[in-house]
Amino acid sequence: MNKGKVFLIGAGPGDPSLLTCRAKQLLSECDVVCYDKLVSAAILASIPKHVELHQVGYRGYKHSGIDYGMHPDVMTYALAGKNVARLKAGDPCIFGRTTEECRELIDNDITYEIVPGITAALGASAYSGFPLTSGGIASSVTFISPTTPVFAIFLYGI
Repeated sequence: MNKGKVFLIGAGPGDPSLLTCRAKQLLSECDVVCYDKLVSAAILASIPKHVELHQVGYRGYKHSGIDYGMHPDVMTYALAGKNVARLKAGDPCIFGRTTEECRELIDNDITYEIVPGITAALGASAYSGFPLTSGGIASSVTFISPTTPVFAIFLYGI
């Protein structure tokens, strides 16, 4: 049996009109879309009814010790010959565990493609009218991910 292909797709900040053309195309052509809990209901509603939807992944700090590369359900679908869209909020390469996921796909001889999305930081910045960088104000951007709730409290003063 032939193996399927996995597409790691960024869903952007939640507005379906901000999906890339490639993301929209693949979300209508894949056999199954395995999506994170953070993907918006509006994006999921824009996926054609003939495409199987399957929720995977985790949310928040509860499961930060993941012991696998690509989600096992995605691997099962791909090994069964299905083309799978692994849909993630934002961009799959920003805090998305892409290296670990691609390593497992390579180890199992499963072809894949990465389709970038708009990061949440960029989307929030653009929607609010404040650029992430601006001449004379900010010449660089740093993305950080808190790994514990204590770090988040320190950052945000909660």
